[in-house]
Amino acid sequence: MALQHTLLSADNHFGTDFTDAYTIVQCVEVINTPTHGAPAVEAGAPTTLTKHTMKFTTYTYPNKAAKDAGKGPIAQHNYIEGYSLESTAADNVIEYIYEWLKANIAILNAATLV
Repeated sequence: MALQHTLLSADNHFGTDFTDAYTIVQCVEVINTPTHGAPAVEAGAPTTLTKHTMKFTTYTYPNKAAKDAGKGPIAQHNYIEGYSLESTAADNVIEYIYEWLKANIAILNAATLV
C-alpha cells in the first residue's frame, strides 16, 4: 500500500516537479499512551482525547521504480498522532494512516492509494 501523488517544485528543495511521487508508511508503532486535551474547567482534570498514541514514518521517492530499485528517499517525515485502537480484527491501522495522511497533509490530499 502506498500513495501516488504529485510533488511540485514549490513543495520540495530539489526545484523539480515529481509527477509520480511514491510515499510509503513504515515503522508503525501503536503505544498504550493516551493523548489529552485541556481540562473542561480551570484546575480540572485533563480530557482524554484518545486511548493510544501512534508513531509512524513516511518515505517519499521520486517514483515507484526508484523505490523498487533500492534508491534512497527524497523525503522522510516522522509523525506522532493520537489514535484509539479498537479491539476488532477489522481495524486496519495502516489503512487508517494513509487516510489520515490524505486528510491532514495538504500535498497528499489528491493522492491515489495504490
